[in-house]
Parts: sequence; C-alpha cells; structure tokens
Amino acid sequence: MHAIYPHYGPKDGETLVQVWGTNFLNFGETIRCNFGSKSVPVHYYNGNYLTCRAPSSDTVGFAIPFSITMNVQQSSKEVQNYYYYSRPIVAKLSPNYGPAAGGNEILI
Repeated sequence: MHAIYPHYGPKDGETLVQVWGTNFLNFGETIRCNFGSKSVPVHYYNGNYLTCRAPSSDTVGFAIPFSITMNVQQSSKEVQNYYYYSRPIVAKLSPNYGPAAGGNEILI
C-alpha cells in the first residue's frame, strides 16, 4: 500500500477512502480495510487501486492505523494514519440575511 486519500473523516464514518498500492489480489470477502481494530469490506478495482468506507469511531483527534488484509489474518506492513474528527457545528451565522443577489460576507 502506497497511499490513502483522504487521511481523515467524521467520526460517524462512511467516508470513501481511496487506496493505492501494488499486488492487491481480489479474494472477495477476505480482502478488507482495517481502521485500527475495525475491518470493513473493500471495493476492488484492480491490483493497484481499491476503495472502502470508513467505519464509525469514538476515537477523535488521534491517529488510527490503517492497513489492508487479503486473508483476514495478516495485514500490510505499510501502515497509513487515519484520523477521525467530530462534525463541526455552526453555532451562529452573522448576518443571517442579505440581498437576494448575494454579495454579503458571512462570518462564523
């Protein structure tokens, strides 16, 4: 595994993570993405590219090791860091009105 994108996503999960590498083999259900101790299915495209969806996590702001397994036993030696964050909350919008044609700067 050479790279993943993105390296972060909301703690609710469901972020589509792209994975680039070499020698990926399509072993069906046994090829998986590992986000720490959680494992999710892979969408296999070819021997160099696959995708998976990040699972949810309670760990926020710390690196989670990301790896690939093709047999649900051994994982890739190369590990990438994946980070979860809490979804931002908009507490105030100012101004909360403006011209229909736009043009006002919104400050948060």
